[in-house]
Amino acid sequence: MTKVSFYAAFGLVFLLYETIPGFEPLAMRFAAACLLVALLAVSLVRLQEVLGIRDLVGGSVVLASVTGILLLDASWGPVLSIAVGLSGLALVARDALPRCRYRALAQGALLLGTLMVVFERVPTVSFALDEASYWLSARVCGLMGGGPLGASAGGLTGLLGMLCLAAGGGVWRARGLRLRVAGLLGALYGAQLIAQGFVSPEPMGVWVRLIYLAIAAAVVVWWVETVLRRDAPAAPTTQRAVSVVMAVGCFVLGFFVSMAPNLGAGQGDVTGAPRVLFVEQEMLGTWNTPADLPPGEGLVGANFGLLPSYLEAYGYLTTVSTDLPADLEGVDAVVLINPGKPFSEAEQELLLGHVQAGGGLLVLGDHTNMVGLMDHTNELLEPVGMWLEFDSAIHVQRGWGRDQVVTYPFNLAYDGMDVQVGIGASLGMRWSPSRVPLLTGRRAFSDAGDPENEAKGFLGNMRLDRAEKYGDLVLAAAAHWRGGRVVLYGDTSPFQNSVLPASHGYIASLVAWLVAGGGAWAVWAGLFAGVFLAGGVLWFGFSTRVHPGYILCTSLALLAGLTLGGMYALWRLPQPEIAGERVAFVDVGHGNVLSLLPLVDNALDGLTTALQREGWLPVLTTASFDELRAGPARLWISVAPTDGFCEAEAQAIREFAEEGGTFILGTDWSYVARLRGFLQPLGVWLDNRPLTSLSLSGGAFRAQEQMPFLQLAWALQLSPDWSVLAALETDGLVWPVVARLPQGRGWLVVVGSSKFFLNPSLEGRRAHHPGNLALLSHLLQLGEKED
Repeated sequence: MTKVSFYAAFGLVFLLYETIPGFEPLAMRFAAACLLVALLAVSLVRLQEVLGIRDLVGGSVVLASVTGILLLDASWGPVLSIAVGLSGLALVARDALPRCRYRALAQGALLLGTLMVVFERVPTVSFALDEASYWLSARVCGLMGGGPLGASAGGLTGLLGMLCLAAGGGVWRARGLRLRVAGLLGALYGAQLIAQGFVSPEPMGVWVRLIYLAIAAAVVVWWVETVLRRDAPAAPTTQRAVSVVMAVGCFVLGFFVSMAPNLGAGQGDVTGAPRVLFVEQEMLGTWNTPADLPPGEGLVGANFGLLPSYLEAYGYLTTVSTDLPADLEGVDAVVLINPGKPFSEAEQELLLGHVQAGGGLLVLGDHTNMVGLMDHTNELLEPVGMWLEFDSAIHVQRGWGRDQVVTYPFNLAYDGMDVQVGIGASLGMRWSPSRVPLLTGRRAFSDAGDPENEAKGFLGNMRLDRAEKYGDLVLAAAAHWRGGRVVLYGDTSPFQNSVLPASHGYIASLVAWLVAGGGAWAVWAGLFAGVFLAGGVLWFGFSTRVHPGYILCTSLALLAGLTLGGMYALWRLPQPEIAGERVAFVDVGHGNVLSLLPLVDNALDGLTTALQREGWLPVLTTASFDELRAGPARLWISVAPTDGFCEAEAQAIREFAEEGGTFILGTDWSYVARLRGFLQPLGVWLDNRPLTSLSLSGGAFRAQEQMPFLQLAWALQLSPDWSVLAALETDGLVWPVVARLPQGRGWLVVVGSSKFFLNPSLEGRRAHHPGNLALLSHLLQLGEKED
């Protein structure tokens, strides 16, 4: 029962990990962890009766390691869990390890963690696995009317995980049993695919995979138990030289896999300011900025007018042209957005010749072939091996959240919230190490376009049908082609004015990577390194005579190699720095009570659009204020921070204002307690007096069109040094709500309302509040003119 309980615990955690993405991830993962703790407690009580305390602790550490591999969703989770778990196992169990009940579990953890690391660091491997799953499931599920399923949705990753567990500890050497169990697992996988052909992938497909993985886990437990009863593992006799070679090899390969990933993050040979050419090509969209549009229209339509401005703030030289010039001499990167007319043969030769000569090409498309942009794009990129599908890539819950994944190496510096795609096309590409996903969407389906629905842009029914492709869809991809690089995006949202405050850094790095060119050698080298690493650890895991100390050395060497290689890759990853006096930093790194999702009520789209209309380039940042102190910005805004400002940050804010900057703070009574050390020395505090549904009719500010209106605000308690800009006057009393304090050549401004800065109070789609926009405009101009 002791062995059964340990393997049952692992199997339970594994099948929960594989199935809970179909539910709410955080809640279900927490529930899985609680269930594991309960089961582990029961298992350890049983172990205490037959094993010593040393083995009891060792087994606990190993199982905790496996749990960390499965439940952690961070880049370093798998490797770190392997190292910690196997270190504890080797140090605690020592020479008694071969007789322990959890030897196979330990080596299975090493195999599983290494496999997950290779999938993460070598995107072409995970892409190939998904493509294999799509191909296989389309032929099996398709017989019953089902659609293609990705590796996670179709259960292929679960099958690989079970095989890794079973291979650990030398169990695979049982030849007769090996074929029987492998055949049984394969049959279970096939039966599961057939069953999924009859059901919708969400949510019924989750339960089908749950049943499949539960049976597969039981098979593995029975397999391991049978082998251990028939033939207990032999004592460790592995030669030290072999283990040393294995450890050194894991370090070198791990370092190289991280240092030279498939994207090849080289810096290139570009000198001076890189030149970026935007070619309009009858673009679907406009080059409008919010200043070109009336309030209420800044968030409507596809507007790209500020994209060149943001790149210029990063040091690029940009040009917008209505047509492709006769030659691209001196141009480092060409950007095509939603091309509305086909490219002539001469234009195609010019663009592809530019890439062949080492230049970069960025092509942005959208869903369902609107204005023929899919046909024009696919015709151009056919030699490159990437294309737009005639579909819409949609998340099953209509919000990507954690299921929008930036791939390696860009994931070292950015995540899905830095890109924020909406609904665009999924991408297809011919498999090659030189073509890799840049952005993938989990739990996504390919909603086929409707050629008859021209009035609504050929969109489909926007529902998940049983025959539609489901799983991990490629949303953006990159290719090393000839001497240069090509990037294709299936959605233009990250490049539009309203999203640029969040996506600007990622886009600047992406363009820098494009400009760098070359690096194709690293693509193949990274792939071979990943394959050799997985193969070496697999061989090591099959061995029955590996001493636990050697397992420990190998795990730590792998961890060290991947860590150092990742640090080197992050250092080499192009990350330009933004500069310019018209950059406005908007704080989102102090526990701010707001949403980073677009166009929701508690988001900042209205604020950033208003900033753009006033000539600022807003930048959402998580950096601390003392880190931003050396920057060029003249405007900082922090809305509803719940984390207090440390003394260094408070000093940086005061010095920033003294040098001519404006710092604006919006806060409520609910959040202000943590700011006491910053506000009270300045002579300002909030009164615990909510003011609701009020028009601000007092103070120095006078609106010409409409008075500012706040649904909820808090009165300010001010020292004489402060001047009131906006207040509520009622029954002869004045309740200050907005006030300013001169600080050197600049200003400190406090607004007793965080809701003033959110979308409903400023601007949304075809809606705006003139009085609030006028007050905000006045605050933004404090440092530019006298009152």
